[in-house]
Amino acid sequence: EAIATGGINDFVLSDLGVVIWRGDEIAKLMGRQPLLKPRAVMIGGELGPEDVLKRAQERLDNWLLEIVARDLVPLKALAEAAEGESLKGLARGVAYRVAEAGGVMDRAELDGDIKQLSQDDRKALRAVGLRFGRANIYAPALLKPRPARLHALFAFFAGGGDPITNAPFLPPLGVTSFTLTSPVEAKPLAAAGFRAFGQRAVRLDIVDRIADALFEAAEAAKGPCVFPAVIVSLLGASNEDAEAVVEALGWEKFETTRPVKAAEAPAPESVLESGVELTTEPADPVTEAEIEAEVNEGGTPDVEPTPEAEHEAVAEPVVEATPEPKAAAEVEAEVTESPTLETVTLWRRKRAKPLRNDQRPFKRGAPNRAPNPRPQGQATGEAPARQARPPRDDATRPAQGQRRDGNRPPREGGFKRPEGGRPPHRGAEGRSFAAAPPRSNTGSGPVIDPNNPFAVLAALKLTAEPAKQAKGGQPSKKHRGNKPKKAGGTPAPAVELQSE
Repeated sequence: EAIATGGINDFVLSDLGVVIWRGDEIAKLMGRQPLLKPRAVMIGGELGPEDVLKRAQERLDNWLLEIVARDLVPLKALAEAAEGESLKGLARGVAYRVAEAGGVMDRAELDGDIKQLSQDDRKALRAVGLRFGRANIYAPALLKPRPARLHALFAFFAGGGDPITNAPFLPPLGVTSFTLTSPVEAKPLAAAGFRAFGQRAVRLDIVDRIADALFEAAEAAKGPCVFPAVIVSLLGASNEDAEAVVEALGWEKFETTRPVKAAEAPAPESVLESGVELTTEPADPVTEAEIEAEVNEGGTPDVEPTPEAEHEAVAEPVVEATPEPKAAAEVEAEVTESPTLETVTLWRRKRAKPLRNDQRPFKRGAPNRAPNPRPQGQATGEAPARQARPPRDDATRPAQGQRRDGNRPPREGGFKRPEGGRPPHRGAEGRSFAAAPPRSNTGSGPVIDPNNPFAVLAALKLTAEPAKQAKGGQPSKKHRGNKPKKAGGTPAPAVELQSE
């Protein structure tokens, strides 16, 4: 009776799917149940009254639906949108597929459909709770510790898992990535909000942030970029583990050399812009003249220095302090001639594998030509030298308008073309064959060849007709040429056979 009236916080679900009430195990989750409609079976329920057990069972089922509505809000909203009428067309199909996959999918599986979504469809899917990252499609609200744990546990029992033989996978609390001590399938990891990259499991939102950092660095460098240091802090792992994750995302590293950027020297204007005013005290001309005299003559000069001498004495140290422009140009040339190079490691997207030599692309309509033999050591684009054509003898060349066979010698054993006709055909033994001479058409009727099989057949029929009439028979109806006419007419003339 106390179980039937218990509140939502009176029950606790353990990591093995056991429902605990006030420290006692009273039920356990059932397998092969829908993810959003879990059920539990009472432990030792056959010992109590039937009506009390029924009310306790109903309270457990309602409690499970309450925690689903509290912690798995995005997953439930996604399933309702896929079954309802709020989404239309392709957006509804995307929502249905993501809901069937448990709220998490790899973007590569839906990339073609996502590109066809309109802005209104994307807005409607975001309102449901979905996020379209660079690598995954997921609901950020499901990555929190309590929803992630509940989602992983319900997905384990919905797939028919048995906690006695295999414990369900539950994510560690408060970590962005961790090392996998044993292999775990992709579906339980996705239900917990993680994705495996080798021996490292990374949370889904961190995967997208790593991908964003790589793309932003490559865009800023306008090509291959240096490994972003923020990735190491996002993963909370070593540099080797971070590089392994980046390589699993489809990036590769390579080494190259580039000139070292020299430190820029301060410009003279910088001194003036700093506001510091430099002043020089004029030197005592008498003192400098006395020093110069002592150095040159070994005594003190008797005459006082003139103003011109004073001016020369003041200007002389200024000229000595000014550097020569020629020396500065020589130093700059030496710097530009020998730049210092450094070896750096850069990252870029993995390229497609190049075709092998035996996998040339097929060209429709190209003739099947034999490979062009090339001498050893010759470059591919270098064409072989052509040989000079031998000069033609102009004596044997026919003149313009003359046939080429005009100077050709006669053939041995040749034949002469007869006048007005084609040459007779000669066989292998030298005999010639020609058409028979035309026949002369003599007589009134047409000339019939006696060797013609139709003529022989007609003669046999004519000779067979009189014999049948002598025996009392009637002439054949098929042969109508010699049939006598009726009385009062003239008989039909008989056909005479003529032979040569």
